[in-house]
Amino acid sequence: TFCWSTRVVPTAIVATLIAQLRERLGLTLLVATRDPRGFEGADRVAFLHAGRIQSEDAPGALRTRADAALQQLLAGRPFGPLGS
Repeated sequence: TFCWSTRVVPTAIVATLIAQLRERLGLTLLVATRDPRGFEGADRVAFLHAGRIQSEDAPGALRTRADAALQQLLAGRPFGPLGS
């Protein structure tokens, strides 16, 4: 378990390190983040809201879903179905 601040370590660097761990050690990793850039390189992504899985799919498929809450998160908009 680790936590990072995107102000200290950019998300792209963390995503690269996670991918290297997966490849070299054959690990299955679970990453929890509010930053939609954090799922780059993931095989599967689950979007949780109010304690329930709202959507789960490959990252590319989630980006095209017509789910207003999911699109709000992906776009980084402060207002919408998820509240402010």
